[in-house]
Amino acid sequence: MSMARVLNRKRLASLVLLLSIASLVLIALPTRVGGAPTGSSFDHVVIIAMENQNYVDVLGDGTSAGCPSGTASFLCGMLPFSSTIPNYHSYGAGGFSGDSIGGCSAACYTALISGDTQGVSDGYGCCLSGTTLVDQMQSAGLTWQAYCESGCPRGNDHFPFTGFSSDANSPNVFASSSVSTSTFIAAANSASPPNLLWYTPTDNHNMHDNSIQTGDSYLKTFLVGTGTISSPAVGSLLASPLFTSPSYRTLLDIWWDEYDPSPNIIFGSGVQKGLVSQSNSYDEYASLHTVENNWGLAALGYASLAPTMSDIFGSTALSASFLASPSIPVLGQTVTFTSTASGGTSPYSYSWSLAGTSKTGNPVSQSFTTGTYAISLTVTDSLGKTATTSKSLTVLSASTGGPAPLYTLSFQGYDFDGANEETLTMNGNLVATIPTALTTSNGATWASFSFNITSFAVQGTNTISFTHANSDCAVSDQVQNLVVTNQTSTIYSNATVENINTATSCTNTLTYTFTIGPPHSQPNSQPSGGGSCFLCNITQLLPTLSPLFIGLFAGMMMSVSVFLARYHGHNRRLTAMTKETDGQI
Repeated sequence: MSMARVLNRKRLASLVLLLSIASLVLIALPTRVGGAPTGSSFDHVVIIAMENQNYVDVLGDGTSAGCPSGTASFLCGMLPFSSTIPNYHSYGAGGFSGDSIGGCSAACYTALISGDTQGVSDGYGCCLSGTTLVDQMQSAGLTWQAYCESGCPRGNDHFPFTGFSSDANSPNVFASSSVSTSTFIAAANSASPPNLLWYTPTDNHNMHDNSIQTGDSYLKTFLVGTGTISSPAVGSLLASPLFTSPSYRTLLDIWWDEYDPSPNIIFGSGVQKGLVSQSNSYDEYASLHTVENNWGLAALGYASLAPTMSDIFGSTALSASFLASPSIPVLGQTVTFTSTASGGTSPYSYSWSLAGTSKTGNPVSQSFTTGTYAISLTVTDSLGKTATTSKSLTVLSASTGGPAPLYTLSFQGYDFDGANEETLTMNGNLVATIPTALTTSNGATWASFSFNITSFAVQGTNTISFTHANSDCAVSDQVQNLVVTNQTSTIYSNATVENINTATSCTNTLTYTFTIGPPHSQPNSQPSGGGSCFLCNITQLLPTLSPLFIGLFAGMMMSVSVFLARYHGHNRRLTAMTKETDGQI
């Protein structure tokens, strides 16, 4: 063999070795941590806190025709561009146990940012220990700033950020004597305006100690200057990039802390123009839940029980659907029906007709004898609108046996305690929501679960997924010892402890993938010969890798292909030269 050929083979081996090492290094690189969450309806929210007026005195019935324009001409002029809620209950909407807010002004403010009155009343001192909306935002990578005008003369009562230990000394709190609307507008004009901007005017400006008319004039100067809603003057808040640049989606909430009902105007990104909400369920807890839900943050305190103000964002028509689990039951099996509703105005109520038996709630369960049955669901939203859907359900006899073999999924779940906290699907179909009711005994401990998944299993690739609800991120929920059996053998098993969510993210999905082969085959088998399959392993690994690595890996493989082509071409030329010179090179 010629020396040149030996050298070329050494070069080839070295190149392959280097590429292999590079691939391993890239695989080992940590994945990039995601940034702050993107809002579903808005990316920025501006809140201006006003005081002590009845809704009807400021905004009439919420329509342009019924608004007292002689008293509040500017705010009445905002109505065609905004949404408003004539039945906004600053003292609590009474929609659930605990939905009562006493101790306002102070308690209205703490309820709005923490989901609880914290038991305060006017004149309370620092510091409260609860978690606030801005604490959540900061943990999620979102930014905030809160401003209190002219030295904040009412202190914590009208500016709750100085009342919580987590926020009182924050550099994001501005309460000096120099704070004014100009200071606030400068923040809105900054290169990177905060995701939340809060402004508390003094009692001489917020309608507490001044008239509705002078408060209305103050807001006009603040928001549009000498301009109009459609054409705000330069230097006004609505002329800032937050409201004029297509790069931002900003919500403006002009909120009054008292009375019942109290005035409110919601303006900006995604908000329905001219909407007069018919909801009777909105209060500070609903306002807080709406902001938290926008960014996928866990709902604090009583906000978790309050609705989101979905109607103001132009929600679609009410629709309803449901799934039965198992979808093809056999005699003796309990069937669980789970509905998904969307559009309309939440919260929703659910009425079922299960082969003539009426039930309410979601989900519901029932057993049937052999036969085919009509299942009907009617969903009603908070405004009384309805959507109805129906399906037939066939129940097989025990002798029919249903799909065979009978596949069973079992696993252990950690901290599976909240009602409908985990959603379990197989091949995109709902298997169950776990647990169906609050189960405190499952909190911070392992609990065992088992499900009949016969009707969901397919021959070939199967995928089981767990998704965590957005209602609780305080504990990392986990799964371990997941096993799929077919009564005679184990199809798939994974004993590893896996996270569904983490303490800072509720949106993770935990997925298991396995194969069900034809009868008598060995699922998930390795290639014959007992060896490992490098390309098989890479193929299974690719879905978990970043697009950057996949691109680099593909590029390296292409480089190897080009090198090999050139190598073989060079060898052919080298062989020809050797023959011509009798091997003397």
